[in-house]
Amino acid sequence: MKQKPIYVEINIASDIETLWEYTQNPHLHKEWDLRFSDITYLHRLPDEPQRFLYETRIGFGLKVSGTGESIGDIRPRSSEREVLVRWRRTSAARRKEGRATGRYRRNTGQPQCDSISI
Repeated sequence: MKQKPIYVEINIASDIETLWEYTQNPHLHKEWDLRFSDITYLHRLPDEPQRFLYETRIGFGLKVSGTGESIGDIRPRSSEREVLVRWRRTSAARRKEGRATGRYRRNTGQPQCDSISI
């Protein structure tokens, strides 16, 4: 059975540069995103996607872990930013693979984040 995508749109009281930093820096990302206990970026060359390892501890000594990669794009003229993320869980979990896109843009002066997870 094919899952329906999840669409989220939210205005955030921050500037786009700070929002981008908090979502793309693994040390800052795990501070606010409760889905992750740990995110580790792997070494990459300039033209490669950013590969990463992630882990979520769910209690009672259990954890969900996996690998992923992300590609980000910054558009200087409009200050819009987009990111595409794909992941694969390597531990036992209900959902084995997924992908998401995120778009950061200004909406009435405030940054807005649109995200679709499939």
